[in-house]
Amino acid sequence: MTKFSMRKSRNRLFTGIILTLGIIFLAGIASAATATFAVPEIPDGMDGADAEALPVLPCEFTGSVMIGDIPAPSGTIIRAFIGEEEAGRFVVNQAGTYGGEGLFDDRLLVEGDEEVINQEIVFKIWSNDADERLLYQPGDSRTFDLTVAGIDGDFNANAFVDIGDVSKVSYMVADKIQPEISADFNGNGEVDVGDAAMIAYFLVRKIEFL
Repeated sequence: MTKFSMRKSRNRLFTGIILTLGIIFLAGIASAATATFAVPEIPDGMDGADAEALPVLPCEFTGSVMIGDIPAPSGTIIRAFIGEEEAGRFVVNQAGTYGGEGLFDDRLLVEGDEEVINQEIVFKIWSNDADERLLYQPGDSRTFDLTVAGIDGDFNANAFVDIGDVSKVSYMVADKIQPEISADFNGNGEVDVGDAAMIAYFLVRKIEFL
């Protein structure tokens, strides 16, 4: 066989290989285009796992806040509880209002998981339960006004604890005036020096709540 014939034979072989590969490639594309793929079914037991993988949206609230008939002063702490757990808090920065309705305004965010959906939210102004309550609904966003008749330690009824209230408890401890059971902050059944210390510490924010 001449060199020319051998070269011609190799060229035919190479061309044949290329054509074969091309046919296989095109056949693969056609097969993929017409193939049907079964979507795997999610077993019943995985439903809970899938739900846990998705975060539960928080609630957010804004509105007015009143202590008796007085707008809650700046610095008043509002907390939201679901069961025994604190789920959110907001510090009032404008008397009588918490949060805002503007797009970028801060609001009282209340957070929970799927276990607390439809459970009751208890709002506290300082340590006292507000009159109003809601059920936890993920993504709930609304104006929700809060009121409370009075707050612990506010004996002169001006919507916050001041030096006058501290003095009054001290007078109770010293038997200068009649003790009031509402001044028993440590819960031992009497008004004593421990209660006087607690309200003094609260005044200077050494403790958060009475």
